[in-house]
Amino acid sequence: MVVAEGEGGVGDLYALPPGGGVPLQITFSRVDESHPALTSDGSVIAFIRAGQKASTQPIVVLMNLLNGAERKIELPAGAVPERISWSPDQTRIFVRSAKGVFVIVMLGDPAFAVAGVCRRGSGLCAESDSGESMIDSAGTDPVRWGPDSVAYMSHGELTVLSLSGGHTRDVRPSRVLPGIKQPTYAAGPGKR
Repeated sequence: MVVAEGEGGVGDLYALPPGGGVPLQITFSRVDESHPALTSDGSVIAFIRAGQKASTQPIVVLMNLLNGAERKIELPAGAVPERISWSPDQTRIFVRSAKGVFVIVMLGDPAFAVAGVCRRGSGLCAESDSGESMIDSAGTDPVRWGPDSVAYMSHGELTVLSLSGGHTRDVRPSRVLPGIKQPTYAAGPGKR
């Protein structure tokens, strides 16, 4: 995957065959697109798309290369995306900006939404094709918890929310762990 000049001299994304040959144009827009990052299986690409107008902030775009569907992810105001990378298990996207690194968690299997900092800049929100919805106004550190849940920190507790509905549940260790934060999850070999 490379960036080259497209229509109007702005960046578009192109796929190149490994051995050389005819490039395949992936994006066709009149705004600059840059910093592509592919999933390890090559089915989804994340990239930065410049704002439609000079006064609008660039966004992160996820494109399913199997069906062409796009999901746009806006960072909080003033957090301009500079670089993108996928986590090794492909469940999170790391977006670097001058305001720090933002973690975007893919929800569901296949992914139907993303979780991250709310656009207004605080709290934890989920965003799908139907828009943004609040998960927890005090939520931080989201992580996908198996194929059907998201876990996050809220008021010093690890909280798990099922994506198929139901109530949240707190995961309480048998002894107090001061300053608990930054959860992670591993499903085990061959599982997601």
